[in-house]
Amino acid sequence: MALPLHFSSAPAPESVHSLSARQGLGAPSPIVFPAAGACTFVAPAVTVLQPQPAVPGSVRLAPAQGHACGLAAASPSPLLAPLPQQAPGTALALAQVPAPVLALGQAPSSTLVPPGSCAVVAGETVTMPGQPSRLTAGMTTPEDIAAQRQEYSHSIDEQQRRGEAVLSQQAAQQREHLRMQAEQQKVVALGRWDQHLRAQELLAEREYQQQLAALRAAAAEQRAALEERASQLIMDYHARRTQQEVNRRSYQQQVRQWEAEQSQFQRGLQNMDLSRSTKDQLRLAQSLPQGVAL
Repeated sequence: MALPLHFSSAPAPESVHSLSARQGLGAPSPIVFPAAGACTFVAPAVTVLQPQPAVPGSVRLAPAQGHACGLAAASPSPLLAPLPQQAPGTALALAQVPAPVLALGQAPSSTLVPPGSCAVVAGETVTMPGQPSRLTAGMTTPEDIAAQRQEYSHSIDEQQRRGEAVLSQQAAQQREHLRMQAEQQKVVALGRWDQHLRAQELLAEREYQQQLAALRAAAAEQRAALEERASQLIMDYHARRTQQEVNRRSYQQQVRQWEAEQSQFQRGLQNMDLSRSTKDQLRLAQSLPQGVAL
């Protein structure tokens, strides 16, 4: 059974999608540019429809319609021709051609008996089998379909290229517009920030002066305490140094006195020893007999 091909930019119904999936032809998704004011175009979908009643122009090649960007759709190709009219859900029947009947006794023809002809042989009518009808008559060949697909593929590529160019131009314009707005906002914001900066600088300078004064006061207080402590330590040192000198001189005086006393004591001991030895000698001399000398 011949199935008409329908090229349409509109989305196919569910049954058509399921049928096209079974036939191996997937309907492409629409190509949408999401940018604000951007171009939107729908790629031509190739679908396979169920048998329909014969309507003039039912088998047609409909390219994608133009969109907001003014992209021109491809011109339809005249390769696909309408199929013979046929009621939906019916099968193609083999055409029966009435054949002439040849009676006995006629002279045989020198030409071949055409298919579907009837002949009477031995009182019986014999019918020559007829040739089957061509089921692919009027259908587009795969080569023509491939050529049309290539043509529409180029058309889709061209539309995509033009759409990308338009989107790129729109994006550049939008970026330039945003940049100009940002520059204007910068000017306004810089004025406010200058005032805010001056106020913050004054506040920071005031705080700096306060902290500097507090720091200098604390340093002066600590410096005074340090000078007082140093003076006290110096006074203590000089007092101890003076006392140390007094103690040293007293010690030297005591040492000299002790040495003098020791010298005198030694001299006394020596005198005592000398007198004792003299006395001993006299006593010994007296104890010896006369005429014996020591």
